Amino acid sequence: DALPILNMDHYCPWMFNCVGFANYRYFVLFLFYVTTACLYGVAVTARDFLGMAGIRWGGAFRGPRLDAPTHTAVMFTFVLALSVGCAVALLFGWHVYLLLTAQTTIEFYGNYTLRLRAAARGQTYRNPYSRGAEANWRQLFGPGDKILALLPSSRPPPGKPWPDPVRRAVVATV
Repeated sequence: DALPILNMDHYCPWMFNCVGFANYRYFVLFLFYVTTACLYGVAVTARDFLGMAGIRWGGAFRGPRLDAPTHTAVMFTFVLALSVGCAVALLFGWHVYLLLTAQTTIEFYGNYTLRLRAAARGQTYRNPYSRGAEANWRQLFGPGDKILALLPSSRPPPGKPWPDPVRRAVVATV
């Protein structure tokens, strides 16, 4: 039996679950944490990695000499953290855009088509679910401090994902 998922964004095979209204905040925070961890991995290993490549910086202190197994670990960590970090940072940026525009990945493609159709008729399409970037952020993370919102929390989503009854999708004739 298939269950409807409120505000479904996508199905995640790694979590074996749908990402939707109830867990989208956790997904966005997961992307943020992975991006931050990868940036930390790059920062910690960059000096040694670039030193192995013959690029030196930072004055006279060069640190201890690295043996062969440590060279391998530093190179592996730097390359893995950089490549995974870049990929996840792009995905995180995409989902921040979706969050601020009150769209899911699935809705983005539908809204794109509706924007094209409205433009062909000389009209402007507005996403009826979007309440503005600030209100969209609050809908997912709550009204508190933006930095504190990035900390882990098990509170339920504060907002409802459906539009106000008075909002309309096509708003103006150009």
